[in-house]
Parts: sequence; structure tokens; C-alpha cells
Amino acid sequence: MASYQHTTGSKASKFCETSVQEALSEEVDKRMNRALDELKDKYASGNASRERSVRGPTGPAYQAQAAVPDEVAVLREKRLRELKASYAERRENIFNGHGRLEEIVQDEFLANVLKSKRVLCLFYHDDFPDSRIMEHHLRTLAPAHLETRFLRINAAKTPFFVTKLQIRVVPTLVFFRDGVATARLVGFDGLSDESREFPTAKLASWLLRAGAIDDDDDDDDDDDDDDDDD
Repeated sequence: MASYQHTTGSKASKFCETSVQEALSEEVDKRMNRALDELKDKYASGNASRERSVRGPTGPAYQAQAAVPDEVAVLREKRLRELKASYAERRENIFNGHGRLEEIVQDEFLANVLKSKRVLCLFYHDDFPDSRIMEHHLRTLAPAHLETRFLRINAAKTPFFVTKLQIRVVPTLVFFRDGVATARLVGFDGLSDESREFPTAKLASWLLRAGAIDDDDDDDDDDDDDDDDD
């Protein structure tokens, strides 16, 4: 009985030993084949001297890949910085008087024109109804375009700048960028017919072409939504 058990144990031991050897042999073959495939890839691409493996944690390619930041996180961080900068700019603009049509006098003209990057100044006259029409449209646009300062000044009380800027018709709207007059709208030129009436959108289009205001993307998105609903 003892001899039988010994013989059986010996066979089992040999069987286990053979199985382990076969498993090790298979694993070695797999690793060798993997290494050969990587070598073939290196030589095929002409970069045999450069480590390309991304599986080995000590390989340069693996380390380089690990050093690359997550693209989504990078984009999210960039967008967050842009939103913070935009919010800070809006707050500063509101503090500087953006968002409304503000009345100024001659002594305040230069300081206000130079205070903001983009400034629209309406030269008006109390005796001209067209001035009030233009004021109405500017008051409508100002809250929606905080990127630009909206001003109005009485031409009759501003002789120096009326002469300097050659204002001959009221209302005249002058656009200043960085303190330099780059565009002007004389009367309702191109905006209305003999009725003297025109939609605010027409004035907005003129201001957009002049670079005085930015395109209102939110309005465009709303229009697209309306079209989809139809």
C-alpha cells in the first residue's frame, strides 16, 4: 500500500512539474513574440534606436504618454479661465458706465472717450426730433452690449469738439476705438427712408460692420431654436 501511494505521488509530482514548465514555456513564448513584434515595428518605421513601447513603465514612450495631460481637463481649464476673464471684464465695464446711454458734457469728453476701448458718442440737439429717435435705439442696444460704452453729448454745448470732429449734422454718431475716431453715422444715412423710421436691428448691423459692437450670439441661437420649432 505504501509503495502504491509513493508511486502515485511521484507521478502526480511529475505531472504538476510538467504542467508548470509548459505554462512557463507558453508565457516565455508570448513575451518573446511580443518583443519580436515590437522590434519589427521599430525597424519598419526606421526608428529602431528609439524606444516606442508604451507598455513598459520604464520606456520613454510610456513616460511621454503619461506626461501628456488629459485633453478634456486642459480644455475645461482653458474655458474656465476665459469665462473668469470675461466676467471680470464685464464687471469692470459696468463699473465704468457700460450698459446704459450716459450723458456727458464737454469737459468730460476726453476722459470718457479714453476710458474704454470702444466708445460710441452721439452728438445730439434738443430741437431735432431725429436725435430722440437715435437715443431710443441706443438705449435699447446699450444693455445688450457691455463691450462698448454708449455716450451722448449736446452738440450745442460742445463747440470745441463739434469743430474738432467736424460735426455738421445732428444726430451724428461717432465710434472711437482706443481714443481714435474710426467710423461715423451721419443722421440716419442708410437706415431709413423718408418716414424716418427704422428697426433697431438696422442700427445694430451698422455698428457691427463698424466694429463698434460684437455679434450677439445668444440672439442667433434663439433664432435657430425658433426655426427648429417651426
